[in-house]
Amino acid sequence: MASISIEVSLLSGRTAKITREAQCSIEEIKQEALDSLEMCAGVLLTTSGEMLCQGTLEDAGLKDGDVVLLQQRQVDLLDSLQLDCQLSHRRGASIQAPERFAILDLVAQGAYGLMCSARDEITDDMVAIKKTRAFESNRGALDFEPLSHARQELKELRLLRHFRHENILDVRYVFFPGSKMEFHDLYSVSELMETDLQAILKSSQSLLDQHCQFFSYQILRGLKFMHSAGVLHQDLKPRLLLVNRNCDLKISGLSMAALDLGETGEGFPPRDANPYVNKVWYRAPEALCDCTGSVYGPAIDIWGVGAILGEMFARRPVFPGKNVQHQLKLILEGLGPRKEESSLSWIKKPEIRKFVDSLTPSVDRKAFCDALGPISPSAMELLDALLQFDPQQRISAEQALNWSYFGEFAGTDLRCPEDEPVCAPLELRDFEFLIRKIDLPALREEMFLEALHYHPELKQRYLREQSLMGTMHEIGKYELLTLGERWPDCLDAADDAVA
Repeated sequence: MASISIEVSLLSGRTAKITREAQCSIEEIKQEALDSLEMCAGVLLTTSGEMLCQGTLEDAGLKDGDVVLLQQRQVDLLDSLQLDCQLSHRRGASIQAPERFAILDLVAQGAYGLMCSARDEITDDMVAIKKTRAFESNRGALDFEPLSHARQELKELRLLRHFRHENILDVRYVFFPGSKMEFHDLYSVSELMETDLQAILKSSQSLLDQHCQFFSYQILRGLKFMHSAGVLHQDLKPRLLLVNRNCDLKISGLSMAALDLGETGEGFPPRDANPYVNKVWYRAPEALCDCTGSVYGPAIDIWGVGAILGEMFARRPVFPGKNVQHQLKLILEGLGPRKEESSLSWIKKPEIRKFVDSLTPSVDRKAFCDALGPISPSAMELLDALLQFDPQQRISAEQALNWSYFGEFAGTDLRCPEDEPVCAPLELRDFEFLIRKIDLPALREEMFLEALHYHPELKQRYLREQSLMGTMHEIGKYELLTLGERWPDCLDAADDAVA
């Protein structure tokens, strides 16, 4: 079949030579010309001004050596998820969701959002839809207050997308109504878990030792995975441990997480103790003592596991402090005398070290042990290993999983040591927004890109448009924050947010 070579020309003088068979469609010719000339859209015209839009080269009467014009036209670039969201009201709360989700009931409501149960009409799964007020307004470029919460939500979504683990909450879908530069509410969809550990502990439901074993095992299994990626949860507490009727447990609430990307994360701020996260009841001594640097690491979450395990045994918080000073006092009373090899040198601030040293540890741990009830020696040994006052003496999640307390699980369906995986390294690009002076439009763009991961066809189209237009979002162009300019990592009202 004969081929025809034509020249496609722009008014600017740029040209593209295209050789195709005579039966090739005009639409294919146009698309090849758009790609060659790096344009998003346009129309083909003959030199006499006649529009070419249908048929083939032969139908159009085009011959070898003919010239056609490509005229650029304005197109509507993708700036939303193109969803038809329906407004629903449940017990005074409003939620907008695509038709695929049948909203059932309001599950929880807090200062920054709400959560509803729903049925996914496509998969027939029961799901939880979390609505978060990500942006209150379109205020100034570096107005930290309105951007701080949105930044935390984006961090959590990216971590949860990276973490695909049975004991960490799985996000299945992310969306928002409206355009990327105007939306306020961000929605995420996850598996519906029927309750949380806090609700169980407050109920009259009995907890057997096997329950305590299985719950703590799953927490440690999830933490091993998380810590291997250089991520600290920082906010472990019973309310953020979601449970279903099969006693499957998932860790949630990663908006306060700290990232430690090590030597590969040059430019990322070091982990620091964050005084605003976690109730003092579950906060580790190194966080209470305002420690930073190498002392502040995965051990902070291990302490949280110990406090939660103790609460499962006692059915009440084991260290219910009223403030930081009272919390330290209760901890030292419960733990008893420090080990001879343990010192307070890890507390770097002299005034804090002096205060802790002035507290007299209890000689008799009877009151603490009595509160736990009749627990096995292996359970007490694990609890002691988790609740070491010195973070450097505390065991890791991996070591805890191999403790004798979990021995009876080995070789059963409940535990397979070969199925306690570690996590692949984080993609540094995904978290650069944490350490750069990004403005409001840039943060909205990052949010849009995150949502597009759950809409692959739109993502492909969007990236192609941005590439052709030369407007690709480059987070690296924003200046790095100095240590003194760090974004606030959390808000005092974080406990009121819906987990």
